[in-house]
Amino acid sequence: MPETNFDAAALPLSDRRRKLQLLSAQPDSVFGLFVRSAAQLTDSEFAAISLVGEQQQWFKAPLGMASLNIPLELSFCAHGLRGGTTFEVPDALADPRFERHPLVTGAEAVRSYAGHPIEFEGELLGMLLVMSHRPRTLAPAQQQWLKDLALGATEAAASHELVFKLQISERRLLDFASASSDWLWETDSAHRYTWLSDRFEDLTGLTVAGHLGRQPPDSPMRDGAGRVVEPRLSFLQVLDRMQSFARVVVLKPTPLGDRLISYSAIAKFRSDGQFKGYRGSAQDVTHRIGVERHEREVSDTLQLLAQHVPGMLYQRLVRADGTGNFPYVSESVRQLFELTPEQLAQDSSPLFDRIHPDDRKGVAAQIEAAAASGQPWSQTYRVVLPQAGVRVLSGFASPRRMPDGSVLWHGFAADVTESERAAAEIARAGQQWELASQAAGIGIFELNLSTATITLDRNACAVHRLAADSPTSFVLGQWLDMLVPTERERAQAFISLAAVSGGIQRDVLGVVTPDGDSRQIEFVTRAQATRERIRTPVLIGVCRDITEERALEMLRQEMAETREANRGKSELLSRISHELRTPLNGILGFAQLLEGDRKEPLTGIQKQRVQTIRTSGTRLLSLVNDVLELSRIEQHMFSLQREAVSINHVVSNGISLLQPLALERSVRVEFVGHELGLYAKADRRGMDQLFINLLSNAIKYNRHGGYVGIAVEPLGSTKVQLRIEDSGVGMNPSQLDQLFQPFNRVGAEKTQIEGTGLGLVIARELTQGMGGTIEVTSTPNTGSCFTVTLPQAKGSRRGPDSTDAMPAQTDWIEAVGGTALYIEDDPVNAMLMREVFARLGNWRLLEASTGAEGLQIARAEQPELLLTDMNLPDMSGLDIVRQIRQHPGTRLMHVIAVTADALPQQQELAKQSGVDGYWTKPLDLNLILKHLRAFFSGHHEPPVSTK
Repeated sequence: MPETNFDAAALPLSDRRRKLQLLSAQPDSVFGLFVRSAAQLTDSEFAAISLVGEQQQWFKAPLGMASLNIPLELSFCAHGLRGGTTFEVPDALADPRFERHPLVTGAEAVRSYAGHPIEFEGELLGMLLVMSHRPRTLAPAQQQWLKDLALGATEAAASHELVFKLQISERRLLDFASASSDWLWETDSAHRYTWLSDRFEDLTGLTVAGHLGRQPPDSPMRDGAGRVVEPRLSFLQVLDRMQSFARVVVLKPTPLGDRLISYSAIAKFRSDGQFKGYRGSAQDVTHRIGVERHEREVSDTLQLLAQHVPGMLYQRLVRADGTGNFPYVSESVRQLFELTPEQLAQDSSPLFDRIHPDDRKGVAAQIEAAAASGQPWSQTYRVVLPQAGVRVLSGFASPRRMPDGSVLWHGFAADVTESERAAAEIARAGQQWELASQAAGIGIFELNLSTATITLDRNACAVHRLAADSPTSFVLGQWLDMLVPTERERAQAFISLAAVSGGIQRDVLGVVTPDGDSRQIEFVTRAQATRERIRTPVLIGVCRDITEERALEMLRQEMAETREANRGKSELLSRISHELRTPLNGILGFAQLLEGDRKEPLTGIQKQRVQTIRTSGTRLLSLVNDVLELSRIEQHMFSLQREAVSINHVVSNGISLLQPLALERSVRVEFVGHELGLYAKADRRGMDQLFINLLSNAIKYNRHGGYVGIAVEPLGSTKVQLRIEDSGVGMNPSQLDQLFQPFNRVGAEKTQIEGTGLGLVIARELTQGMGGTIEVTSTPNTGSCFTVTLPQAKGSRRGPDSTDAMPAQTDWIEAVGGTALYIEDDPVNAMLMREVFARLGNWRLLEASTGAEGLQIARAEQPELLLTDMNLPDMSGLDIVRQIRQHPGTRLMHVIAVTADALPQQQELAKQSGVDGYWTKPLDLNLILKHLRAFFSGHHEPPVSTK
């Protein structure tokens, strides 16, 4: 008979041979009952289970005969299997196939045979057979019994094999449990232990005997961090649910100390559905939970510290295939890249999509080079954000090659947009700061107070300017020796405070580098704490070099002070201009009154003298206006509206306005290029002032009988060029260098030529404000040429620019009557206004010298027109206007502000408070009369300013 003690999995058998081996390995006791039953039910002397192999047949559980190996050519069973059903031989001696069968010719003297196939795992492998000394044929009932018993034998063999496999699995499971840190357990329906594996005693120090028959100690459930779960649920309450469960963690007291145990189990039930108990496993997870808890605490500390770092801390993993993600990134990524940590935890590509397209390849190339060399990466680059737009970031990271070929980066990124802008300001001041190329490196340190040692990571070593091969751990005293001597005591106090307080502590200490340099290093730290909030003797923190940052802040402060000084200077000039306007109001106003006096007209010589007074006052007003204009330009309060402006009209109006000056000096002015009809994209008023300033200089500084040539021509299709060339005294190179300095007349102050030294300064500012350039060439004793280049514009459809020609004398026109109130504390201004209204005819002018008096008169008399100064002794003109508008009896009154403050922002404030007009001193009586005439005629829409 073939070998039956074998390991089927170890033999390279065919599928049929494997099945035969499995059946042959079954003990005879499995088949004995079926063989005996077959013999009894068929009244047979012989019975057996026969198995048919590739070359021979053998018997299992033979009854009444020996176990023989029968050649296949003589085998009853081999022939029977070919039919696949019950096979009978009524008389073997009469059948040539079997007359030489050993059981026929031997002592058994078998004459008849009957058998039914045995099918195992879908294949016919043998027969359940019966034999007799007598020739015969089985009755139909006997054939059915034989068939049923053959099927039963097959099922018995399969069941036995399954039990055998389960026993092997059980042995394997027990072996696995013994080799692991788990123990196995079973309970009954009352949750009493019925079995515990041997590992229970090894892992807990408790005895199995002391626990069998008892329930496990009850204890509240805990989460993965070892904390009690709320609402509370105990272990026995979990068992009472009679449901399978997994990873239920509870605290178990043992001789080895309190241990955190994780239980998992399957609920067992009887066939009738009644609960039988649990079968499960248990694992000691104390160490794992402790390690995870420590890692979480360290992570929480670093995240808290990261919130106080002006930038983003991160870990980036780049795999061998080029894909990557961010295992950790601080919350600052939301501001720096407008992305979330959750987005980058899976894929790092969204962050790199934010990098400016022009910088993306360069950043990728430098990162790849740093990874290949193992050197830190540092770079400044731009990002394009959906909300914040283009920002400039500075990045620093160190690579670490992992065993699987991936690269883990520890890095820092910060927004240096403002630093870049500040660097440009510093460059203009002559100092070169390369903030973008000096990435703000962030280092991590750990200070163990128990051992008095401090450990620096690679970044922290770089912050301290230590060499790459220098130690990373130091005795605390060695680290203190690196500090500036005067700050060592403060550093010890900083460490003590951080250890005691438990909160975030920050300080800046001076560190002396190995080359003797002193660096300002910012340290941020906090003491570690346990879950029970007990502080450990370990400080973890970050450090960064802020030397350049502090220097930059000092420079910003100095620049702010400089700007404040310039603003103070401009405000002083503006105030001086304001104060000069008040006396000019009287001078020019009374000069206009004298010129226009029809009742007492002036003589010829008197008119010349008054004209001289008015001309001198106008020149002084021009100086005041230039000073005020310069102040506005320096404070960026000059608003330029760029539109299509006809250069022909600008030049023609300017020549017309300055023609008297040219005639006085016998200077010939010619305009070439007017036939081109060119337009510039410029501010209409600014263009007029620019041209008048340049043309007046060309005339004033020309020789007697000289020449001024004005030419205009296009430069391509986008620019237009205006040249003003004179035959005057010219300038040398030294004078040209000083030409655009305020109040610097480059030597003309020694002549009798009038000027302020501001005209060219204003001309240059206006040109640049309109997007153009101004250039000058000059030759001493030959002349100068000023060239203005501006953007070209298409011709406008509007008519020629109008100019307001001021009549030589005031045109007095009688007006209808009315009542007006003038609030003014200056007697000269009050007298001038009194004279103006005296010329109007049928009117009544009321006067007040204070705001309170004026409000009282306004409410009592309710005049149609209120004129008020804006700077009164007791209140401002704005307060007067607000009270006028709030009072029911005066809220519709027509109000005009009369002031020497010509600044646009003051005009806007007055307009917002409710004024209907804004007159600036010195007053232009023509415009005032025009305004009053419009008012008294019922047209209450005067211009806001008479300037």
